[in-house]
Amino acid sequence: MSESVGCGSTTEDETETVHVGVSSSTINDVQFASNIDMRYGGQYLTPEQLPEFCNQLHHLVEVIRNIQSYAKVTGEYPRELERRLDREAREVAALVAEARHAREAASRARLQRRALRAERARVLLDLAKLRDTEIRELESSVRALDRKLYKSWEALRDRNDLAAFEPLLEEVRNKQAALECLIRLIENRKACIGRAPAPAPHALPMSTKEGGIHKRQDSRRASKRRRKEAAREPRSVPLSLEASHHNPQQVTLYIQGSGAAVGPLELPSRPSVRDILFFSID
Repeated sequence: MSESVGCGSTTEDETETVHVGVSSSTINDVQFASNIDMRYGGQYLTPEQLPEFCNQLHHLVEVIRNIQSYAKVTGEYPRELERRLDREAREVAALVAEARHAREAASRARLQRRALRAERARVLLDLAKLRDTEIRELESSVRALDRKLYKSWEALRDRNDLAAFEPLLEEVRNKQAALECLIRLIENRKACIGRAPAPAPHALPMSTKEGGIHKRQDSRRASKRRRKEAAREPRSVPLSLEASHHNPQQVTLYIQGSGAAVGPLELPSRPSVRDILFFSID
């Protein structure tokens, strides 16, 4: 930049002419253009310095345009110098555009960073709420299933000592192992019951069965004997020739009705048979 400005004042007479024709504001612009590289040379600009830097570059472009237009009017510099000034002016304008773009990108980055911070805070808050909800649900389940363990946990909940939780943790692990073994025992027993055959109906005691058999046999014998006795005819002749030691039995025949009673009849019969016959006449 300073080289271009120096090329614009090649001789001492031309420098005096320029100083006479140019106003004091133009002289200040030339001094600003010659010192701008000294202020920002070899430095990285911060986002806060970008607006000021863009304004200064824009002001430098205006200074170059003013010098170029003044030189065209007066015709004091050759065409090669004019081309150089045009090229440098375009470079400065491109630099201004890049600086503005960088400023806009920095502004967008700040907005995005601010939005990300707000989103992060919201996510952390939601995560804390979910963690509290999960803890309450777990405590409710423990209280409903095992009140003794819940009381032990409630006594240790606010402790900060890691060793204080070891006894309770060991107790819970032992109970968990016992419950797993009990579950396996129950499942094995259920499997055995499922494979076993159906039980047979309960048999009657032997004494009851034998008593029923004897009763049936006695009833059969009695009925058979009665049938035989009913079918057997009375014998008039004794089985042996010896005189019977039993007196003939007297059988009385009763006739109910209008007739008179008949006298007793002596009928031969077995000594061991005693029958009384009843006849009814209408």
